[in-house]
Amino acid sequence: MKKIAVFMLTAALSLTAAAGCSGKKDSDNESYADEDLVNIEDLTATTEERDISSAEANSVLLILDEPEKQSPYTFMLMLSDPQENEIRFSGIPANSVCLYEDSLENSISDVYEKEGVNGAVSYAEIIFGTEIDRYMVFNTDSLSRTFELFGDVEYPLDAELKGFSANGSVQTLSPDDVCAYILYPLFRGGEAERAKKAADIVQCLLDTADRKGAAEKLEDFVPRLLSVVNTDISQLDFYNYRDAIVNMLESSDLSAEVLELTGMSLHDDFIPDEDVLPENMKRKDNE
Repeated sequence: MKKIAVFMLTAALSLTAAAGCSGKKDSDNESYADEDLVNIEDLTATTEERDISSAEANSVLLILDEPEKQSPYTFMLMLSDPQENEIRFSGIPANSVCLYEDSLENSISDVYEKEGVNGAVSYAEIIFGTEIDRYMVFNTDSLSRTFELFGDVEYPLDAELKGFSANGSVQTLSPDDVCAYILYPLFRGGEAERAKKAADIVQCLLDTADRKGAAEKLEDFVPRLLSVVNTDISQLDFYNYRDAIVNMLESSDLSAEVLELTGMSLHDDFIPDEDVLPENMKRKDNE
């Protein structure tokens, strides 16, 4: 895959959007949990390598896997477009069904359970019609710790969380409250609505929080997080391109948006529409 600087830019922003670790790993795609923390003084990157001004859109599949809470998986595609200075979040309903290996029998959750994260990535690539560059698998413990980079968020709450009113008024949510909202199982629109709400609150957090303050904490936080999550992003990647990451986080022009995955609900399944992703956000293997 090319332009690792943009992969790491997207990944670092995803660290501020969702986080954690999971017990589900692919045997042929180990996480960096066993990798020693690298010495920053031993790592270098040239100015040219850090330049992201001409890079194309790139993507990371984020998965929230919380088996202890017996909650549905949460899938989200995060896209970074450095040319436009935009980040887009698209929630994927856990019951999404598409033609996968000539079959319509398995949802993205089914494939994730059977094949692990590689299967989920392949499934999401079919849904969006684009190559997905990296992945990160999370749980709520690290999710909450990551949200602490930004603190509380003001959000129009429409879910019956303990201690809150579900009347749509703007209320202050702590990192733990945001986790509970993302996993809330009783939205009237089912998994399709939950996926959209998850993307929406992450977008709100990134769009309104003190990103500059979060950027100042990344150098200490990211290596420790990458040492426990299931991801194909390395600590070396982060150190090589930390300047590009920080520059985008600190940009006053950064736009965080939600790209809704449209489709139709049929019985217990969600059937995504085709061509949801704009052509300029797509990447192919042969590019």
